[in-house]
Amino acid sequence: MSISNYSPKGGLWTGVAVGVGLVAAPVVMPLAWSGVKTLVKAMLKGSFMAYEKAHELGAEIVEGVSDCIEEAKSEAHSELSQASKTMKAAKST
Repeated sequence: MSISNYSPKGGLWTGVAVGVGLVAAPVVMPLAWSGVKTLVKAMLKGSFMAYEKAHELGAEIVEGVSDCIEEAKSEAHSELSQASKTMKAAKST
């Protein structure tokens, strides 16, 4: 098949549809964009809110784990000092 024998597959109605689309695009696109813009803004707001909540939750988890570690250190230190006193008392008798 040579290039000179090429003919597009569309007919009259395809051309009419393309023409109507080109004429209607400047009117339809801004209207469609305003709806899409609202949707995108809502999705972004929701994402920011979810991020902030996750950030707060992460901070609370870190604080809780830190408190637990400090309590465990304190208890271990107390138990070790108590055991040390007990061993000293046992050696002195």
